[in-house]
Amino acid sequence: DGPLEERLRTVVGRGFDVTVAPPVALTVLRESSAEGALIDSHVLVLVVHHIAIDGWSMQALARDLVAAYGTRVLGNAPTWEPLPIQYADFAMWQNDLLGSVDERDSLGARQLDFWRETLAGAPEVSDVPTDRRRPAVPSFRGGTVSAELDPRLYSRLEELARDSGTSLFMVLHAALAVLLARLSSTDDVTIGTPVAGRGQSNLDDVIGMFVNTLPLRVTVRTGESFDDVLARVRDTDLAAYAHSDLPFERLVDALGASRATSHNPVFQTVLALEVPRPTSVSLPGLEIDVLPVDFGIAKFDLEFAVTEHDDHATVALTFARDLFDDRTAAAMLERYVRMLSGAATDPSAAVGDIDILSDDERVAVVRAPENAPYRSLPDLFADAASDPEALALVSGSVSVTYGELDRRSNILARNLSDAGAVPGSVVAVAV
Repeated sequence: DGPLEERLRTVVGRGFDVTVAPPVALTVLRESSAEGALIDSHVLVLVVHHIAIDGWSMQALARDLVAAYGTRVLGNAPTWEPLPIQYADFAMWQNDLLGSVDERDSLGARQLDFWRETLAGAPEVSDVPTDRRRPAVPSFRGGTVSAELDPRLYSRLEELARDSGTSLFMVLHAALAVLLARLSSTDDVTIGTPVAGRGQSNLDDVIGMFVNTLPLRVTVRTGESFDDVLARVRDTDLAAYAHSDLPFERLVDALGASRATSHNPVFQTVLALEVPRPTSVSLPGLEIDVLPVDFGIAKFDLEFAVTEHDDHATVALTFARDLFDDRTAAAMLERYVRMLSGAATDPSAAVGDIDILSDDERVAVVRAPENAPYRSLPDLFADAASDPEALALVSGSVSVTYGELDRRSNILARNLSDAGAVPGSVVAVAV
């Protein structure tokens, strides 16, 4: 961080009053040295509210800016050919296409019925373990950690997608769904993903907010193979894409989903697959580079962005600092990469058996403190119970000795056995 980044954050953080002026702002910053001498370098800051523009539009807007500059330096005014379609045309077309959700035969009503059935009974909030309790009103402060999918792993993931008749995104989605299920001990995982929303080529040069968001809900059972999960993800994703015309905001309103300020409705984790955009432009007498700046903003609890390159991919995890520490986010990203590696190595393996621990974590789990032999919990209790009068538990004014604890546990064991519990049975424990 430096003075320039601080100034950029100030410019970007001003916000807009859309009732007064269009949500677009251009600012030119001129760099200077510490001594105040001017540097032949400028920074153009273009800020646009997300209601007016999406990521695809930035390419068209940047192209227009470059064309306008190139014309102006020659002393001419840019001439623009009117586009055959404007964003207002698209908005009216989409409204006509969907029709009223109150009309049973309309496309909007049919898609709404699909989403009602698909999302019925879905958990309102993800229970992925966090470092802190969720605040009533989020600060939207975020951090980002990154990792690389090396060429060998990237190639195996592409091969898995081809062999399974899926796509790379579906493989990434299946792995993330399994990871979240493993971390939160649930079999019901909903992840959001953005879709471009530009179904026609004549929309490519139109600037506007076309992006829609789809909730992808999938069931994950730890005893099934990754192949099985991937097949279910394929069906889930294809069905969602086929019902992607209904804007997410209208879907949330129609479903009556929670509008609590503490969390995003329907899902709190997002997965996006992206391709890199050009970062430099050459003009007569001018070199333009994109200046990467982390503005420290998190719109969701967790946002996984996978960017494809020629022979590898990078994964950036943006996380909400209200909930997670940097160390926790980095560990979560490492587990995601291990999940992808395990799935690509043996997709027939049970997803509950894919190893997501690091070497250090594995040692900590299976070994006692350094130079001490491994001791199981029953072994430790047996040693402690050699003195049945020794104090085992204290809760307020109540104390329990090891002898009494042993007696109570034996009674509980007999009760469980009488109820049909056998080795391997799942028993709930309230602590």
